Amino acid sequence: MDDTGQSDGDKRNSRARNESAYQTVPRHGRHEPDDPRRDQRQVGEPKTATSRRTIPLGTSAMNALRAHRKVQAEERLRQGPVWQDAELVFTDEIGQRLDGTSVTSFHFYPLLRRAGLPRVRFHDLRHSAATLLLEAGMHPRVVAERLGHSTPSLVLNVYGHITERMQEQATAVLDQVLGA
Repeated sequence: MDDTGQSDGDKRNSRARNESAYQTVPRHGRHEPDDPRRDQRQVGEPKTATSRRTIPLGTSAMNALRAHRKVQAEERLRQGPVWQDAELVFTDEIGQRLDGTSVTSFHFYPLLRRAGLPRVRFHDLRHSAATLLLEAGMHPRVVAERLGHSTPSLVLNVYGHITERMQEQATAVLDQVLGA
């Protein structure tokens, strides 16, 4: 055990592995919005080599995933032969992939409303996580790896407004160190 109370085995099991991505595959030609020949979604390789990564998860995330797995197992039993195992962590009520619009419209936005939070895009959660990590002093390389960016410079370019706040903090720290 280390100072967090986790054994090496616990740490190895507290990781999420991203090995595939759900992507829109464009179809050529003009098609009506409800035409099945229009853009299709499919599981494929991640866009870049850095998109394929393992991300350590904290205790609260692991507890939430374990609870979710239990609920999903109960749903699988309840659905019986209707369940279609797509080997996904988050699924609809019969085991298939979730539609992004359904997730945001029926789950994410109502959750924000109940919590009294402003309406933001689901993708903004990623930006919020990066911002919080940078503001907490996390090294940009670590943030870049966590987000799947190839270089820390991309993170610093996207989150430049954070570095301005960090410059202000650095100025205050120097004043304190120099006794100003």
